[in-house]
Amino acid sequence: MLKKGNGKLISFLFLFILFLFILLSFSNCEKKILEFQDFTEQDKINPENVKAFNDFTYFYKIWEEKKIKDYNFKINYIAQSSLRGTWEIFVKKGKVIKIIDNNNKVIEGKELEINKMFGSFTIESLFSIASYSYKNKVDALYKIYVKYDETFGFPKEVKKIPVSKDAPLDMGFSYSIVYFEQFK
Repeated sequence: MLKKGNGKLISFLFLFILFLFILLSFSNCEKKILEFQDFTEQDKINPENVKAFNDFTYFYKIWEEKKIKDYNFKINYIAQSSLRGTWEIFVKKGKVIKIIDNNNKVIEGKELEINKMFGSFTIESLFSIASYSYKNKVDALYKIYVKYDETFGFPKEVKKIPVSKDAPLDMGFSYSIVYFEQFK
């Protein structure tokens, strides 16, 4: 039989472990969002993937060499989603500090911290999505296509396009950067 003090200690330990688990889950989710896809031997079979990988590598190098950490951009998101529309994202020191959403609502401060999904939307996260462009399979339902900005190197357009008649049309999307400004 447990004493009252032991029950409180066990409850505290349980809550503490649960808190750590949630914290680690969020940090792992954020890390996975920003991972780039590996380019494998199987990917090399498709010449389209080789070109996509070479483009990705070339333009990511341009972006990295510019060391741009303070910027804002407007991005048009097209999809069958309530999030579709134009968003404006402000980034300082590589972190999102403010967002103006598709309904012109300003998201910043604590509200931005609460909604991690929006808080991690940077040019780096677009590169993460763009890295799927060299994972296209010949018999895939969809393909990812990317166009890059020649000056700064960022993915200015990322599209997931249905290429098979069996592909559900509501699963495609398009991100297009319509404005980019670097802060000095």
